[in-house]
Amino acid sequence: MNVFKKLAPKSTGGRIALISVTAVILILAILTGLFFYYFGGLQSSGEMNTENLSINSSLPTETGIVNVALFGIDSAAKNSDVIMILSLNYDKNEIKLISIARDTRASIPGYGERKINTAYTFGGPELAIQTLNNNFHLNIKDYVTVDFNQFKDVIDALGGVTVEITEAERRAANGLIYSTFGAVPQIQSSGEVHLNGTQALCYSRIRNLDSDNVRTQRQKKVLLAVLEELRTKSALEYPGIIRSILPMVTTSFDYFDIMGMAQFINVTDIQETFFPHEKNDAFAGMAYGYWYYIYDLDVAADMIHAFIYEDIHPDDYGESSSSSSGSLSGSGTSETT
Repeated sequence: MNVFKKLAPKSTGGRIALISVTAVILILAILTGLFFYYFGGLQSSGEMNTENLSINSSLPTETGIVNVALFGIDSAAKNSDVIMILSLNYDKNEIKLISIARDTRASIPGYGERKINTAYTFGGPELAIQTLNNNFHLNIKDYVTVDFNQFKDVIDALGGVTVEITEAERRAANGLIYSTFGAVPQIQSSGEVHLNGTQALCYSRIRNLDSDNVRTQRQKKVLLAVLEELRTKSALEYPGIIRSILPMVTTSFDYFDIMGMAQFINVTDIQETFFPHEKNDAFAGMAYGYWYYIYDLDVAADMIHAFIYEDIHPDDYGESSSSSSGSLSGSGTSETT
């Protein structure tokens, strides 16, 4: 018999800098869209075939909201170990990020019930988007994929980042630096320190030191440090930074799409959430030979829709009548199934 226990989201070494890394790459791409146009090299897969994406056509279309899938992959395994939904509100100039646990048990079209991160392995971004739309009743048409193996190169291209760290964090990060990269320079002091790419990556990877929430805050600190470092760069420095970023990004957007996102450059207050949420009554454990998160995806879909379209954060879900109506799910109204 499979035994599950209720618990908070599990920490995994493969989920590299969950919030920071993907958001950094996306914002860098937006910020430097003009240079993409002039210097070339953007790895664009072209517009997706919407007939294969199971788009939920019942969601509001007059709100100026565009939802995008963000995937972080290991270039060898091709599993999407980071899965995020980026919601851009062009009318309100707001950014929201919804992270989906890679171990979520979900229905993958043509493959049955499996870990949601394997959809990318089986069918690339198209099947991964279709899986998100099917399970969470969304209308995603575009994606950005980041190869995390090169994350530290982005930090190094910026000349490093400055963050405040504790002595316990310094020791934990140095342990990861040595075990992962060997005898390379470690972090020499706590307090406000300047980290290179390897050090920043391992700082973001720290686990088993405190809580999931504190770990997320560390990742957010790296993101904010990257943005702060970007603000110190001149326009002449951007081409070199871009050249280090381009090899790790593939997207369905073209140059003009990215340039159209320029209004979000100065948005610093990014609203975030993670699923399974504590209000999901998620269970985790071994089942069918694998470790899974199992939770009600329809309820998660309602919570995501309330967050995106009604500005009701999952923390506050259920505290108003509109968030419990499920009126936006439209689970039977997809263009394709």
